Amino acid sequence: MSTSAVNKHLKTYDETYSGHVIFIESNPDPYREGVIWSVSKDDVECSEGMEFSVEAALEAARNSIDLKLK
Repeated sequence: MSTSAVNKHLKTYDETYSGHVIFIESNPDPYREGVIWSVSKDDVECSEGMEFSVEAALEAARNSIDLKLK
């Protein structure tokens, strides 16, 4: 399923990237749009953030992982 299809009716989305788990879900704040994301490895959260789309959240999460691996 494409991320744009997921973005429209997102409940949760997760994937593994370079040994880290990226988790994305709709922003639970009913007054704000967008999604929240987190990156974890071995059940420890490494980073988190908020974006306006699933695509932007995936890019931010992957960039966060890439920076940690350098």
